[in-house]
Amino acid sequence: MEKKIAVVVAAISGLTEKYANLYLFLAVPAQGHTTAECEAAIVEELEKLKKEPLTAEELTGVKTRAKAAFLEGLDSNSGLAQQLAAAEARFGDYRQMFTRVDKIEAIQAADIQRVAAQIFAKRNSTVAVIVPPTKAD
Repeated sequence: MEKKIAVVVAAISGLTEKYANLYLFLAVPAQGHTTAECEAAIVEELEKLKKEPLTAEELTGVKTRAKAAFLEGLDSNSGLAQQLAAAEARFGDYRQMFTRVDKIEAIQAADIQRVAAQIFAKRNSTVAVIVPPTKAD
């Protein structure tokens, strides 16, 4: 059941090659709700991701979106060049780009749980809250 405590929620990865495991989660609270509620809801979802495997339908959806995002990045010469360069920088071999779809397809629900447990640990998190200025400011 959706709680409707936020007007915007987003999860962003791949912000930088240097920190490949860096994820950004953001939420804008709905009127009458707090940033603390939003943070608690995000943490709850991450904990669920660590403890409960994705359903087959969810896993298929994740794979479909990941493959589509990768393939859309190849729709231009600059996109292709960027993907080749990224594969070379990340893996030391540009040819790794050509195995990307197969690697996405090989991901299992247990893989997602394992990686989520490693990355989304409390010790790895930093929380920031942007507070609008008061009228006196």
